[in-house]
Amino acid sequence: MYVNEQEFENHLRNLISTKICTTHNDIVILDNKNIADIVICKNGDNQALYFIEVKHLKINMGRLGIGGKDGRGYQPEILTKRPDYFESNLLWAMYSEKHDNNGIVLVTSEQLCKSYLQGDEVGEKHNGIKQDIFAKEKGLSDEGFIDSILTWLNC
Repeated sequence: MYVNEQEFENHLRNLISTKICTTHNDIVILDNKNIADIVICKNGDNQALYFIEVKHLKINMGRLGIGGKDGRGYQPEILTKRPDYFESNLLWAMYSEKHDNNGIVLVTSEQLCKSYLQGDEVGEKHNGIKQDIFAKEKGLSDEGFIDSILTWLNC
């Protein structure tokens, strides 16, 4: 359904922009990224930042990587240090061309670390996510994704 990770990310951004930002004036999605693929700002009395990491597994890919090839980057650091803010304000959105997962798999860092890290930990290099995540976690439709994000954002 999606040609690559960028197309999947663009789809998620479009869903958030058109289905959430248009009806919730206090929610803003940033165009640029550095710490995470998607950054959502919640304005108003309960200001907060929310982050979504996007992962796309292509048919011809052997692994679903985390961070750089040297085991560094924001993703491995977040998963090893487990800062409280990222524990509650970061989700991982994944899609697989290889698996019949019925849509978007959405998990927390806790779920990822507890059940789906290759080698059961974040190591010094070549970190990845076990592909069985797509068999064990229920995929969401676009509507299910929006409902989950609204709940997560306390909207």
